[in-house]
Amino acid sequence: MKVGWEDATMVDFIDFDLGVWQEGLLRDVFLRADVEVILKIPLSRLWPPDQFVWHYSSSGEFSVQSPNHLIRSSREGSIRGDRHMAAQSKLQAPEPVLRHLWRPPQAGLWKLNFDAGRMGEEGFGHAFIIRDAVGDVVGLGVMQGNHSSDPLVEEVMACLFAMSRAWEIGFGSIIVEGDNLVVVNCPQSGDCPNTYLDILAKEILALSLSFLFVSWSHVRQEGNRVAHFIAHYQPWVWGERLWLDDSPEDIVDLTAIDWCKFTESDEIPPVGIF
Repeated sequence: MKVGWEDATMVDFIDFDLGVWQEGLLRDVFLRADVEVILKIPLSRLWPPDQFVWHYSSSGEFSVQSPNHLIRSSREGSIRGDRHMAAQSKLQAPEPVLRHLWRPPQAGLWKLNFDAGRMGEEGFGHAFIIRDAVGDVVGLGVMQGNHSSDPLVEEVMACLFAMSRAWEIGFGSIIVEGDNLVVVNCPQSGDCPNTYLDILAKEILALSLSFLFVSWSHVRQEGNRVAHFIAHYQPWVWGERLWLDDSPEDIVDLTAIDWCKFTESDEIPPVGIF
């Protein structure tokens, strides 16, 4: 750390107006390796109060058994994997209908598909696409950059990005759909671990109150492949790109395939909206 900043706290390095880290200041004060770690910490625009989080448990809570679990997991070399799988098993719930293909929303609603992708070791992409009841694209976008975080956190951030842009564009009634069941379930149940995931999920819930109607849907990766393609869209450009009128032809071609598969599908349609 640079001399003169010994008493600084992390709030001194946050741009509260933009809701981002002050990257230039961080690089001026900290070592490069430390800066890369800090920039991977997502920030919530709700600015929740500080809270203690035990990093090595799926719940984020410390218990008397936590040190024993940590030592055992460390010896097995599986701290990260155990924590990730435990969080998955805790949050997953049975799916009422196995949905493999993309399906259009009911008339008067818009389907908002989102996904996150990684490019190399550090790059990330957050993407969304909005389609109407006849499968037409009415909006899509991608945010690409570096400093990627945990894959599950990136998925939640992609959902937040998608919903934020949908609201800003003016869509009041949406069905939010993704291929990660944990991310789809967490904002609905509110049962999230005491981690970054919980903070971001609360921000999604707060944002959902701005819409007239929001429902959630899970689909297999095949049914979310257009959003996945957009998250990795080339050429790779750091920053945000939105298409509201003329969508790229390669993306339109993929949505046409989705529509054809839907019209030819004999899948049981979902009962109501979930």
